[in-house]
This record gives sequence, structure tokens and C-alpha cells, in this order.
Amino acid sequence: MNPIFGAYEFMPHGHCYLWKASLLWLHGVSDALIGLAYVTISLLLWALIRRIRLPFSPIILSFGVFILACGFTHLMEIWTLWVPDYWFAGVIKAITAFASIATAVALLPSRPRVVKLAEDAALAEARRLELERKNAELTSLYNQLQNTSTQKLIQSEAQFQALVENLPLLAWTARPDGHIDFFNQRWYEYTGTTFEQMQGWGWEKVHHPDTLPKVLERWRHSLGSGEPFEMEFPLCGADGVYRWFLTRVRPLRNGQGQIVRWFGSNTNVQDQRHQAVELRRAIETRDSFLSVASHELKTPLTPLALRVDTLAREAAREPNSPFVQRVSAYTEVARRQLARLDSLVNELLDVSRIIAGRLTLQPEELELVALVREVAARYESQAAQTGSSLMLRTPAALPCRADRLRLEQIVTNLLDNAIKYGAGQPVEVELEERELKAVLRVRDQGIGIEVAMQEKIFERFERAVSERNYGGLGLGLYITKTVVDAMEGTIGVESVPGRGATFTVVFPRWPVAPVQVVAPTKQGRPVPI
Repeated sequence: MNPIFGAYEFMPHGHCYLWKASLLWLHGVSDALIGLAYVTISLLLWALIRRIRLPFSPIILSFGVFILACGFTHLMEIWTLWVPDYWFAGVIKAITAFASIATAVALLPSRPRVVKLAEDAALAEARRLELERKNAELTSLYNQLQNTSTQKLIQSEAQFQALVENLPLLAWTARPDGHIDFFNQRWYEYTGTTFEQMQGWGWEKVHHPDTLPKVLERWRHSLGSGEPFEMEFPLCGADGVYRWFLTRVRPLRNGQGQIVRWFGSNTNVQDQRHQAVELRRAIETRDSFLSVASHELKTPLTPLALRVDTLAREAAREPNSPFVQRVSAYTEVARRQLARLDSLVNELLDVSRIIAGRLTLQPEELELVALVREVAARYESQAAQTGSSLMLRTPAALPCRADRLRLEQIVTNLLDNAIKYGAGQPVEVELEERELKAVLRVRDQGIGIEVAMQEKIFERFERAVSERNYGGLGLGLYITKTVVDAMEGTIGVESVPGRGATFTVVFPRWPVAPVQVVAPTKQGRPVPI
């Protein structure tokens, strides 16, 4: 076989597997299945966009291109088992990297639209709750009517019907046997029918044939048992279009508990259902992208970091050259940016694990004080660059049983935020034991957090400040809270805007040996790092 880019300079990848047939088949078949699956997914996405108008179609199409590139990356793994075209394989991976980054950039502007869909759904829910409240008021009013005299009852019923006529929904009443004897005007306006057509059981005409049997079954059950009726089903409008309505029917009883009438209402929830479907599709698209992209983005980062390190070592051999000095400065910037990108990708990986329910803890015996001091030491230079200082207050020792990597993640996220938003002021880290639980506090004296945001910052993609002024994806505290919850612990924040914030994490120590209650360890004084 002839190489695509010049003469062969390397041995085929199969040498790494010692040309063992079973190992070659394992990797070859696995990469083939993965590559074909990716290609199939991209083709299905393309066909779906052509046939159905979906929200966020450009992002889905971009995502399909990214998936297709991923598929060819895996197919190249099969090719290089026998043909050492590593340069061509590298070009494929570079294309995959650019496609993934382009897709990520295209996804970011969609966040306001997803938020808008969520806000519209919340507004629809608020309207539904308001209609429920009015429905409850009408039910209460009607119950009061049953205890009045006949003359007052007639007068009150007229008032009741007048009130029902002013409701922004379809409303009706029925006798105890289910025979409907009153519809408000909005019912006739929507259905384009008359009372003669609808009275009794004539209302069946405006129900969809697919849902009518289930509606009748549920309605007859309520008539026989006296239980309230609640169900969503489509009703045909005067224009012949079926729209979804939430229907609630409540029994009205007299002083002896007997049902004297049924009061029903139909609330149009067509827009709410449509918004819910769009929001669900948008969230599923985003979560699917995060799951795949976070894994595939990790692949080009590792070789890229190795190339930058190699370039830095080569530059160090001639430190006196002006050109090499500029290259060294560039490589240092590249290292920092790669570290930041690696941190962002790791956050996306954690979110994809949380979404998929694969967040697991690997508890082990560890020394919590040593862990906190080790993480804090890593941030010494970063704190110094911002003009801040780190102060520790810990006991001499605090053994516990927990997941080391996840604990480091908690301390790292809290310290990173404290330095980022600390406005160059000192940052304090406190660790103590309280009733066989570990208590970690990270306190800064920076910009603080508004009261309205102190709960929202623990949600996905939520930030207390504008991303224009501070970087990040808004995932750190969400991941931190999820990990703390998995440890059966709690996390909270206390803050006054302009006066800093204090984050407190409390979690069980889970000792391996039987728990023994001992005197609390004497606390040390604040120690600068």
C-alpha cells in the first residue's frame, strides 16, 4: 500500500499489538462499529433535519458534521493498524478538533433561547395556577350556594353563571348523573356549537376519536365514585383544529355530602405543551452534545499538550536566542490556555456523567488536613498574582473516609472561585470537626453574591455575575453540590454584596474503624501559605 503523505517513516500500529490476531480483531471490529455508528448518527441527523423542522437545526447540523468527523477518526485507527499513515490520521483528528470547537462555539448563543423557552413555560404555569385559584373560588362559591334558601339559591346561581361567563376558560356544569346542563359563552365561541348540540352527552362530538374512549371511561368512573376528574385531551375548535386542554371537574355537595352538581373547566394548554416539547428537545440536544463532545474534545488535547511541552524543551536548549525567547513565552501562554481548556472539558465530562447517572464515589482512608493544605499550596502563585493571600485554620489532623479526587475537586472549585471573585483580598480556609462530621469553610472578601442568586448559583450554567467580566461555564458549583449530595453532605453560602462570601461544606467523615467520640482537636491559628 502507498502512503498518502510521502514515504513511510513509522511502523504500522499493529506492531504495538505484536500482530496478535485476537487483539487486532478486537480493536479493528470495535473501531469499525464505533465509526459506522457515528457515520450512521450523522446521516440520520441530516435526514431528520430535511424532513422535520426542528428547533436549533443549525446546531444539530453542526453536531452531525462533528459526529461524522469522529467516525472517520475511528476508521483511521483501523487503517493505521497496517498502514502507518500517521500524518493523514493526524489531519483527520485536527479536522475533528476544529469541528468540535466550532460546534461548541455555535452552541453557546443558543442558551438565551433555551432560557426563553423555560421562562415561557414558567409563565404558562403561573397562568394555569391562577386559573386553578379562580376555579377553587368558584367551587367554594357554589358550595356556599347549596346552604341558602331556594330564592337566594336562584339569585346566587344567576350570579354564579354571570361569574363563569367572565372566566378566561371554557366552563360548564352537569347534573349528578353527568348530564351537562350549562356551558359558558367561551365554550360556544371555541367549538362553534350551540347548546342544543352540546347538552346532555352531545359534547362527545368535539372530542378526538382516539381519546374519547379513555375520557368516557374516566368520566364514568368519577360519576360512580364521586372522585374529582382531571385529564388532558384534545378538543376540536370551530376551525376544525384539535387543541389540547386540561380538564378538571369537581363534585359540589350539599350539607349531607350528596353530590348535587358537577362543575367543570377546560384550560387551553396547547402552547404550554408545545413549549415543553421544544424545551425538552433543546435540553436533550444540549445534553447529548455535552456527553459526546466532552469525550471527543479530550482526545486532541493530550497530543496537543505533548507537542507544546516538546516545543518548550526544544526552546530551552537555546535560551539566548531572541526568537527562542519569544517561542518560550508563547508556549507558556499555550500551556496556561491548554490547562484552562482541560479544566473546562473535565467539567463537561463530570456534567455528562451526572446526567447519565454515572457519578460514582471511590472512598478511601485519607488525611483531610493534608489534602486541604496540598490543594491550597497549588493556588499560592495564582493568589499572589491577584494580590491575595491564603490563610489556613485547621486542626493538627482529621482522618476520614471519602473519595480523594472528589474532595480535591470540591476544595479546588471553592478556592478557585474565592480567588477569582475575591478582589485581591485575603482568602481564609477553615477546617474543623463537628459531631463526627467534617466542616470546610472558604471565605473571601470580594464582590459577594446577591440574595436572589444564592440558590441559583448551584444550578447548571448559572452565574452570579456576567460572563463578560469573569470566565467559566457556570458548572463548578453545580458539580460541587452534586458531589457533596452524593457524599450525603450539605453545602451553603452566606454573603452580603460587596462584603464577600462564605461557602460551608459539611459531610460525614465515614471512618473505617468503629467511631469513637473524643475531645475536639485544638484549633490552630491562621497560617499563611
